[in-house]
Amino acid sequence: MQNPFEGLGMKIKEILFLSPAEAYEAEKKGAVIVDIREEYDNNYKMYDVDNLIYSSFFGFADRLETLPSGGYLIIADSTGNKSKEIVRFLHEKGFDKVAVLNGGIHNWERKGLPLKKDKSMQLSGSCLCTMKTKGKRNLKR
Repeated sequence: MQNPFEGLGMKIKEILFLSPAEAYEAEKKGAVIVDIREEYDNNYKMYDVDNLIYSSFFGFADRLETLPSGGYLIIADSTGNKSKEIVRFLHEKGFDKVAVLNGGIHNWERKGLPLKKDKSMQLSGSCLCTMKTKGKRNLKR
């Protein structure tokens, strides 16, 4: 596989940051987006791409062996904040073909890139303490 990150992104302190458009381009060339949002956060809005793995932030270390060996990984969360921590962890474990999706799914959506939405999983309520979903999850992964 050719390097899907070639010519893309900006490196800051050894971490490669990809814009949503660059991440989408890299995914189309074979990179895998690894969504580290927790299930309650990714049920409503999901990346609509072919190369996608869900591995929550808090369970990530336990699922390390499920990542494609030698593959190019784009770590994605809601805003890009937790992704940097996962990329640093992956660097420590010997993974060097990793990048952060800058701005997470919020910037991805803002740029109009493909999303799947399950309206029944949208949170609603008057305050955080009473938020709940509208229904049961009906999309298959």
